[in-house]
Amino acid sequence: MYRNQTYTDLTVYLHRQPEGEWICLDASTDVDRRGMGVAHSRLYHEGGPIGHSLQGLFIDKVRVTWPSV
Repeated sequence: MYRNQTYTDLTVYLHRQPEGEWICLDASTDVDRRGMGVAHSRLYHEGGPIGHSLQGLFIDKVRVTWPSV
């Protein structure tokens, strides 16, 4: 379980202007044992690919205690 997600940056690279109302995100996230990671998305619209986004991540672990019933 993770908490305290700190989004350190977000960069969007477009190689052409989006068209239409919808944008598709084909996203993946990689995080190492220290909680440092990156989220990567491939961006599409109805006509095909339009760009990428990259977001640096720092995620802090937390110990979860479940309530007794």
